Amino acid sequence: MKIKESNLNLSILHMVQNNITQGKIQSLIDMGFTLAQLQRMKDLSYNQIVHIASSQVLIIDVNINHQMFDVVLNRAQEHEARSLVIDKAISLGASIEVLNHYFGLSTTDISSSRKLKDLSISKGRLRKPSEQEKLIIWEKWVLQKKDNPHIEQSDDEHRLHAYMDITQHVSMLSDETEPLTLTSVINELEPLISNKNQ
Repeated sequence: MKIKESNLNLSILHMVQNNITQGKIQSLIDMGFTLAQLQRMKDLSYNQIVHIASSQVLIIDVNINHQMFDVVLNRAQEHEARSLVIDKAISLGASIEVLNHYFGLSTTDISSSRKLKDLSISKGRLRKPSEQEKLIIWEKWVLQKKDNPHIEQSDDEHRLHAYMDITQHVSMLSDETEPLTLTSVINELEPLISNKNQ
């Protein structure tokens, strides 16, 4: 793909001048600029900027740092996966405390996410599971432990995934009109798990 030299040169000029303004001189020197060049670029007039930007000669070579690019790609994928889990937890009615515990989200972050999803959270007491739902929750937890034995000892996102699966499962099988929230399921299971581990 051919890069438009004028656009790239203009972007470079803006980057250089912004870094100079912010006092990030060393980063520019590390890129290969000399102090003399930076001084001249700092004092460029509008006409000089237009002339350099329209030049057919690139003022910098663009190379791909494959190792760092792979790192950035991996982080982007991890961020996307994390965002999907957070969205799912919010949709299942996770409380502020749960979202803060597992993801370190602030109240402001959670409130903004809920508004974007147009979700309203009941300000009353959480609906507790019925006796039938309690049985379904525990049976599903026992099955989850068979597939992932470590979730009983490790309170991390793996356990949260198990809780979310249980919440969806009990909602499908329950006769109640109001579905249980993720927080209600966690509140039901956590004391049982703690007592069993003591």
